[in-house]
Amino acid sequence: MPDMNKQPVVTSPADNAGGRRRKRGHGEGSIVRLPDGRWQGRVMLGRKLNGRPDRPKVIGATRGQVQRKLAELKRKAEQGERTDSSKDRQSVAQYLETWLITARESTRDRSHARYSEVVHKHLIPVIGRHRLSALPPQAIATLYAGKRAEGLAPGTVQKIHIVLHRALEMAVKWHYLPRNPADDVDKPKVRRADVRPPTADELSLLLQGADAAEDRLVALWTLAIYSGCRQGELLGLSWDDVDLDHGTMTVRRELVAVRDHVPQFGDPKSQTSRRTLSLPAVAVAALRAHKARQKVEQSTAAVWADNNLVFSSQAGTPLIRRNVLRDFKTALKRVGLSQAVRFHDLRHAHATLMLRAGVPLKIASGRLGHSSIGITANLYQHLSSDMDAEAAERVAAATSNTG
Repeated sequence: MPDMNKQPVVTSPADNAGGRRRKRGHGEGSIVRLPDGRWQGRVMLGRKLNGRPDRPKVIGATRGQVQRKLAELKRKAEQGERTDSSKDRQSVAQYLETWLITARESTRDRSHARYSEVVHKHLIPVIGRHRLSALPPQAIATLYAGKRAEGLAPGTVQKIHIVLHRALEMAVKWHYLPRNPADDVDKPKVRRADVRPPTADELSLLLQGADAAEDRLVALWTLAIYSGCRQGELLGLSWDDVDLDHGTMTVRRELVAVRDHVPQFGDPKSQTSRRTLSLPAVAVAALRAHKARQKVEQSTAAVWADNNLVFSSQAGTPLIRRNVLRDFKTALKRVGLSQAVRFHDLRHAHATLMLRAGVPLKIASGRLGHSSIGITANLYQHLSSDMDAEAAERVAAATSNTG
């Protein structure tokens, strides 16, 4: 009778026949001979959904039998099948909740809020009941088709795809999945609409109307037009970041949320979004007038929140985006401009005017805070045909002048 207290003999990498030594095959795992004469093998398949190593154990009468069993386990894992040894049956809903927690550390607040909305409003109600390890591509395709049938805009469905794909890609990195099932589904398509911002005449009309009406946010509309900054960058702007004497402003942060009248700031959209911009005299004049008005408001306010914000409420608290939108629509209506114009279109107008004026693409991209010139070129490719025609005429004029 074998001695059961005897320790197993590790025979890998020894050969089972003839006692010859050999190297263990790549990914073969460890194989040992048990005291009772049988063979036991283990192989690392990644990690379980709880983060622990997934190292299933198999038993066989011979070493070759164990090798075949381990190879079969690896094959199934590579095809997305969970091993029988895994007791973890975490659902997609459970995984997504965990992913949201971990994503908070590496995601801007506004982006994380959008992720959370997509997860809780669109993903969990539809595919949350599936096991993560058994989430089929068909379920994802059905999710997208269902959202389109509900009447969601193509852009919204694409955002759902982006969030789900990002979450599942992390599951692959964590070795929860061998591959991303969202890769096997056609990405929702969105036709990029041509950017048609307000014209120079319309912008002038907007500012003249706001000035005449003594709109307290006329400086905000002015700075948006002449700096091309994003709304969050403008609403997060501090007076410390504005140099009126030298006519510059520096973007260091953005307003991402307001909680109980307290501003929550975050980093700009990208590293290149941190930038110092020169301002024309008209923008500097608007800021000087705005600062004087703000000082009067501060002196007459019963309570003033000293956030040192360039653009604030009459009590010094940060501006709420929906209130800015309401006031912007009022400014448009005042001069008969389309209500379809968005605040963000002032940024597009700044870019368009720069490019039409012949400002080099690199300079324009830098002022906009884009991470690459390619982004600027793709966003404003609708200008290329007009500018190409202008370039052709300039070449012809230059040639005729030399003739």
